Amino acid sequence: MTTRDDTENIAGTVGSLRLELAAYRLRVTALEFSLESAEEALRETKAALEFSLTSGRIGDWDLDLITDTSRRSLRHDQCFGYDHSIPEADWGIAVFMRHVHPDDRARVEASLRGAVRGFAGLGRRIPRDLAGWQRALA
Repeated sequence: MTTRDDTENIAGTVGSLRLELAAYRLRVTALEFSLESAEEALRETKAALEFSLTSGRIGDWDLDLITDTSRRSLRHDQCFGYDHSIPEADWGIAVFMRHVHPDDRARVEASLRGAVRGFAGLGRRIPRDLAGWQRALA
C-alpha cells in the first residue's frame, strides 16, 4: 500500500529528476551552440587561409615523421616542379631531403631531429627552375 509520504517522495524524486534533466538539456544546448560557433569560426579561418594560399600562390604541407608520409597541396607539388599531386605515401623524408639544396641538408636534418624532440623552424632552399634555387620557410 502506498502512503501519502511515499507518493510525495516519488513526486519529489520525479520533479527533481525533471529539473536535473532540464539543466542537462540546457548545458547540452549551450555546448552544441558553442561547438557550432567554433565550427563556423574554423570554416571561416580555413576559407581565409585557402584564399591567402591561393592568392599568394603558396603551397602548404605537413610531413609526418612517424609514418614517413605527408599531406601536401597541389600548389606545393607544383612548387617542386610536378604538374600533378604526388600521393601522400610517395612523399616522405627521403623524397623531401632530395629536394633540399645540398648545402642545406645537414642543417635541415638537424632541424628534423629537433622537431622530433619538440622543436620547429625548418627553412630550406628548393629548386625553382633550372636556373637556380629559391628560399622557402616551413
